[in-house]
Amino acid sequence: QLRPTLIMTIAEFGDRWRIFFIGTILSIWIFIIDGLNYSLNWSEDTESETWAKIVVLITGYLFCVPTLIGCFMLLVWAKPKTGAIIIVINSFICGTLRLIATLLGFQDFWQETYLDSTTAGTTDVAIAAMQLYLLFDAFNLYRFCVKAEKGYSQLDQDDNEQGNQTQTYTADDIVQVNEETTLSASNPFDNNNSERMRAYD
Repeated sequence: QLRPTLIMTIAEFGDRWRIFFIGTILSIWIFIIDGLNYSLNWSEDTESETWAKIVVLITGYLFCVPTLIGCFMLLVWAKPKTGAIIIVINSFICGTLRLIATLLGFQDFWQETYLDSTTAGTTDVAIAAMQLYLLFDAFNLYRFCVKAEKGYSQLDQDDNEQGNQTQTYTADDIVQVNEETTLSASNPFDNNNSERMRAYD
């Protein structure tokens, strides 16, 4: 009964693959436009606030590596609860800091032209929305892992209790059967004598 239980505790491959795909694309995207971009072109952006560029640079690297690790852990189902926690915490912290830095420090919606404002603002909002979606998707898998662990522990405990009860009952039954067999073997004509007595009566 243990092997089918282990199979049932693995999430669907489609759910794991969806998180891995979105997390990988988002991590690479943020790593390029935030981490590498400001590492190589720091001095070219003179209009944005310095603190905002620092926050975006740091979150670009911090979001990439842990998210990739967590997504891979969920895909291969190796310590999935830990991988889900990594994605949830990392998406919340880095996503919140990046959204604040881009909206307040970069002033995305207050560019020189409406086209630049719309392009920059909607891009950052879309990234924040994808991070939020990744957060909730990973949290659902975390809840799945918790429920699966509770169900497996309860099933394992019930199986042990049933096994002990069956073993005790089987031992008593063997003793009772052996006693009845011994008595029957020692008095082979007991049944015949009883029938004759009833007949004579």
